[in-house]
Amino acid sequence: MRIALWLARAFLAATFFYSGVIKLGSSDNFAVTVYSFALVPSWFGEIFARGLPWAELIAAILLVLPRVHRQGALFVAVLCIIFLIAISWALYQGIILDCGCFGESVPSIEKMWLAVARDIFLFAVAIFALIGEASEKEIRG
Repeated sequence: MRIALWLARAFLAATFFYSGVIKLGSSDNFAVTVYSFALVPSWFGEIFARGLPWAELIAAILLVLPRVHRQGALFVAVLCIIFLIAISWALYQGIILDCGCFGESVPSIEKMWLAVARDIFLFAVAIFALIGEASEKEIRG
């Protein structure tokens, strides 16, 4: 179980680190993507677009630090919920766009549904990392 937990944290850390770096490298383009969701006021969209890459990098770092990796897993789970809400809202509104998760790509409804599936998977991995650690501690006594 320890190896599976370690792999889950490493996978999440690598994924969120990569995503954060990509967004930092194209923060103006990502800000346009955030505005396209039409979910938050423009003043908050700017703050969100500038802050999210740093939040993803912090989550990635927390996941690999021994004393705080559970907080990192919880942080990732919360981020995944936010992403799911945003993408689901856009789909509900009929807004087809590139989520901006891993750089720019051509927007399509299929890619948006793929992003929903990916975020559900990442959420499940984060919950496994969070709950699995607690279960591991119970087993060890």
